[in-house]
Amino acid sequence: MDLWSSNRDNLGKWSEPQLLPNTINSKDNEGPSVLSPEGDEIYFTRCPRMKKVDLGCEIFYSKRKGDSWTQAKEVKLKPEDADTLSCGHPAMDSEMKIMIFSADFPGGYGMHDLWISEYDAREETWMTPVNLGPDINSIGDEMFPHLSDNGDLYFSSDSYEGFGGLDMFKAKKIGENKWGQKGRAHREKALVRVDDKKELINPPRIQEKEFKEPEKISLRTPKDLVYVNFLSKLNQHL
Repeated sequence: MDLWSSNRDNLGKWSEPQLLPNTINSKDNEGPSVLSPEGDEIYFTRCPRMKKVDLGCEIFYSKRKGDSWTQAKEVKLKPEDADTLSCGHPAMDSEMKIMIFSADFPGGYGMHDLWISEYDAREETWMTPVNLGPDINSIGDEMFPHLSDNGDLYFSSDSYEGFGGLDMFKAKKIGENKWGQKGRAHREKALVRVDDKKELINPPRIQEKEFKEPEKISLRTPKDLVYVNFLSKLNQHL
């Protein structure tokens, strides 16, 4: 897997995807990534493809210099001598000073938890990660975080009440580097569009419906747009 880029014009049309340079892409797998608001920094996941070697994924970053990108460097987030552990799926705040990511580090609550690290501008390094705690993490997997402009946290989980597998959840920001509220359930709306491959993409228009039983959902066409009301119930297992 490699990372590609595409530009959208004023009419909303996307250009032909272009492969990012080999300063970012490698013989390994490059995956979930996030760009700075100015588009001059990228943080992304890289997972080794070496056979018979137990190495975990890492987070890398690169900076844009003119028309090129600098050689990607690893973000030091793992504990010492923990090459077999994995971290990835970086999400950043608008100031690029806070990173939330998924990892299977020791001291977590389940398989993969969401962790947070702050950038130390003086030392030019990322600080020791801190687990987001039981208001967010469960006994299962929490992955693919995203921070909205207002600071709310979106993520996927396979352990909270949902429709099966990984579902999308939202935790509202309730303080500095704090999200969610123990024992409190939030009913939120997730805007989705279902395309021919049953993938979710951002829609240009909205058709609002409420589904309580996913097995009874029937769309007139595979490209109908829907608002899905879903229950984000935090701390179900606590």
